[in-house]
Amino acid sequence: MVIEILGQILGFVGAFFNILSYQFKTHRNIVLCQLAGSSFFTVSYLLLGTYTGGLLNGVGILRFVADISTISKN
Repeated sequence: MVIEILGQILGFVGAFFNILSYQFKTHRNIVLCQLAGSSFFTVSYLLLGTYTGGLLNGVGILRFVADISTISKN
């Protein structure tokens, strides 16, 4: 029961970060915020027992990490 509640809370935190990403102007900050949201969603899905959703979000995290590594620091 506690794990399900924690999973739901982490899902709301992930949604907050994804909504917050629309408030940023630089590509790097947008991607970092979406990376945080996807990370929370991944843990949320795994805690709720929906492993396919967690796996797909894990792939999305790898995509965000690859995107961040290609962004120039200028």
